[in-house]
Amino acid sequence: MIALAALALATAEPPPGLPAQPPPAGQSAGALGNAGGTVQVMADFGVAQAQRGPLEGRWRIVGRRGAPIYLIQLADPGGRADARATAPATPAIEGAWCDPKRAESPQGCGYLAAAKRVGPRLTLLFFEDGGERTAELAADRRGRWRGEIFDAGRRTAVVMARDPLFAAVAASGG
Repeated sequence: MIALAALALATAEPPPGLPAQPPPAGQSAGALGNAGGTVQVMADFGVAQAQRGPLEGRWRIVGRRGAPIYLIQLADPGGRADARATAPATPAIEGAWCDPKRAESPQGCGYLAAAKRVGPRLTLLFFEDGGERTAELAADRRGRWRGEIFDAGRRTAVVMARDPLFAAVAASGG
């Protein structure tokens, strides 16, 4: 549930027409430095993120020509018990998927039925439009995952990489 909510939040556009918040009277934006505790929040986030597994976060699966096929949000407890997980005492990778072309449709997003990593190999299983999708991926040296998605007998070559929006946070946090 958390992964799906995070995926929805991360793909949501801000409401149109919201005014930018100016700095308080007499202060420039640069003078605010740690306004609202931002530095401390980011430091705490970095510490917490470092305890998570390497697959934690948002990923983008693209086809051969670079067109996005799926957004994947993974919760990787890094082998530690996780109170937020479906089975807290049994740490496992969990997540959600979203078809970016149908992100606003209930049928365009869902949970992963299974996610399993064994060494440099990763398998993701989910169901879309009543059909089973299986992504069989292998890690490359650049932090990406290459492989295929199997869908009703069809094979599609894909690459899964950190979503560019979240790559900087993931790189600094874990």
